[in-house]
Amino acid sequence: MRRAIDSDEEFAVPLPFAELLSNHHPVSLKLLQALPKSLLESCRRTTEYNKIRRLGEGSFGTVYQVEDRQNGQILAMKRILFSNEITEDTLASGVREITTLSRLSHPNIIRMFNLVLSPSSVFISLEECTTDLGKLVDSLGSPLNESQVKCISRQFFGGLAHIHDAGIIHRDLKASNILLTPNGDVKIADFGFSKDCVISTYWTPCDVVTLWYRPPEILFQSAMQTPAVDMWSAGCILGELLLNRPLLPGRSELEQVEMICNLIGSPDEAIWPGVSTLIRQCNMHIKDQKMNNLWEIFPCIPSSCRRLLKSLLCYSPDKRATARDCLQASWFRDDPHACEPCHIPIKKKPPIKREKISAPQPAGSPVVSKKRKSSI
Repeated sequence: MRRAIDSDEEFAVPLPFAELLSNHHPVSLKLLQALPKSLLESCRRTTEYNKIRRLGEGSFGTVYQVEDRQNGQILAMKRILFSNEITEDTLASGVREITTLSRLSHPNIIRMFNLVLSPSSVFISLEECTTDLGKLVDSLGSPLNESQVKCISRQFFGGLAHIHDAGIIHRDLKASNILLTPNGDVKIADFGFSKDCVISTYWTPCDVVTLWYRPPEILFQSAMQTPAVDMWSAGCILGELLLNRPLLPGRSELEQVEMICNLIGSPDEAIWPGVSTLIRQCNMHIKDQKMNNLWEIFPCIPSSCRRLLKSLLCYSPDKRATARDCLQASWFRDDPHACEPCHIPIKKKPPIKREKISAPQPAGSPVVSKKRKSSI
């Protein structure tokens, strides 16, 4: 069976889902049209799952904990599109997330199992995780020890290297998008802002990356974005793990720039060629701060770790370390070595009473952490 989207465009609807899709919004059908054929051929219905509970919100979709009725497996199910709330942004985000996850396969990247359809929504089923780095940091009374930080960081850089090797920029790396399984395995998630970046530079709008993790080139409204965007965010995440609190929690773009200058000094042409033009074009006043204060903010960490942080938190995108560079950092070879993932202090959740209903229902008000927005 085929269903028209535009007057001159058609796509093949999986026969078992033809009636189910008859009530879908045309934009929802447009999303399905953009997906690989293999995903459509393996898609499932929401009636094949039991909803357990609502977990929270991603950037564009509600996430539920569900049980697969076929095998009893506990999964996360993320709603990508809901017919009553469709916009061009949610369409673009849905296509990006599904197509990106279908291309990536790595132990430290969240695994997508199936496309899942209901009469009004498009979902994806994902492996379930227990918590995220943001919640972990917020819940700890004292910072993680160095072995634990190395364990998390090494897994994170491994997943990020795979993403960049595939020609993809995540563009929304933050602590709450780095998930953790009950065994301490790191999973990079939430690819709704991701971009395919086959060439070394990619021109794109500047409305990406959560403020606390936003790199200088985006704050200064440069349209040229590379994988270095993610590496600045990675430096902020590493700093957060070491401090046990967000490294640069600005409340506005101006305050964010000021906090960056206080941390690593003010930018100039010597360290970032072309920055004067960027500052002038965005009409932003930059304080004169010559001192790099990384050593004062992190007085107790080894010099090899400070060098890694400095290679990530530098102004010039061309000079920032890559994920592959980070994996080779001497810090990971120094004592103490990274612990096993099972030694990450993740609180075990009590057994959850399962709710025997046929499918996830439209969401009410979002469940959001007071400090962060969760991705699980």
